[in-house]
Order: sequence, then structure tokens, then C-alpha cells
Amino acid sequence: MIAIDSSRPLTVATVTQPIDLKLLQGNSPAITPAEVLEFRVDEMPDKIEALAAMAERCREVGKHALFTVRMPEEGGQNDLSPESRLDAYETIRQQISNEECFFDIEVASLSDSRFQELALSLSENHRVVLSQHDFERTPDTDWNALRETQEKIPNSIIKVAYRLHDGADLGKLCDGVRFMTESGALVSAMGMGELGPISRVTLASLGSVLNYGYLSQINAPGQWSAAKLSEILRLMES
Repeated sequence: MIAIDSSRPLTVATVTQPIDLKLLQGNSPAITPAEVLEFRVDEMPDKIEALAAMAERCREVGKHALFTVRMPEEGGQNDLSPESRLDAYETIRQQISNEECFFDIEVASLSDSRFQELALSLSENHRVVLSQHDFERTPDTDWNALRETQEKIPNSIIKVAYRLHDGADLGKLCDGVRFMTESGALVSAMGMGELGPISRVTLASLGSVLNYGYLSQINAPGQWSAAKLSEILRLMES
């Protein structure tokens, strides 16, 4: 199982472009200092086998792979059906052999028993990221409910990404991260929009264990590049 130390936040670089795969397949392990590479399978559904091969490549260069097949309702591309998403996850799982990885499955997807069974099965050997997104606002999140959801999936991390409109919205996320970390839960939290950059640094300092940036092309409003975010987080440690 991938070890997570809440006192040392990790940076995730999101991979959304086919050209990035060629760079990663090459001999440049220093392409990014991020510890985790998130492969957005929904953005490259015709390259599932190549994406699955990235798990081994990540291990070779001392990183971890995170596979996401995002649902359309929460920002997924190419309007993939639940069946297509399940097939993609299963294809990747079958091809990664003994590699330990992260897999992202939305909290909303767990209402479908097939995704709940998938999350439970994956959690036996991998870290499951249970995610929730709102690109319009910061909702009044029921953090107790999220904690209860997390407790049903061993080795999981709750991830929330919300649009921030003001400092009060950022305060809601800060309170949520404090609640989760104080209850012993692993949490990843970030804001989008104009306050997105400062939120990602602030929330990492409060215990957000996975902190997302982009590898070569921004894919959410308010992102740092993963390289810059990683640099800032390491400076915070010193």
C-alpha cells in the first residue's frame, strides 16, 4: 500500500495530453518534481493501454500513477457512459500487474453499486481517491457524511475541489480539512478560481495530502503548474 504522511504533502501533476505520454516514455524522469502523475483517462479514452503502461514507468522514475476516468457531471470529457468508465478502470487494473497506484472514483459514483464494488476491490491493493467537485460554488459540505463514506472504503482519501468566490469559501475548506485531519482521515482539498492558487498552498499547510497542478496544460481554473506548486511546498517544509 502506498504510504501517505500527512505532514509531507504530495504534489500531483495532471496529464491530459497525448504528447505528454511521449515525454514520460522517454528518458527524462525530471519532467516534473511531482510525486504523483494523474492520468486523465476520460480525456484520452483511445489510449487506455498506453496509459496503463505508465504505472510501470512511474515506478521506474520514483513516482506513483493515479488513474481518473471522470464522470461527465463532474468535469469528465468525451461524455463517457458509466459502462465505458467501468470498462476503462477494469482494463487498467488488469494491465498494471503488481504496481501500487491511486484510482479516483467520485463520491457521486458510489450510488451505483458497480462503482462501490469497484472501489472496495481496488482498495485492497491501491489508494482510492473519493472525489467531489463543484465548478460553480463552495457548497455547505457535510463533512461528517464524507467521513462516513470514507470509512466504508479502506485506504481511501477524500478529495474535494470547489469554486471559491471569497474568503468565507476558503474558510469553509480550511475548516473541513481541519475536521478531517483531526478525525484521523486523509483528505485532499483545493479551490478553483481566483483564490485557487493561494488555497492550494494554504490547504496543503493544513494537511491536504494530495495537491494538484498541471503538467503541461491547465485543466482547472486556479491551478499552479505542478513544478511550481511542488517547489512552494518543499520551501514550506524547510
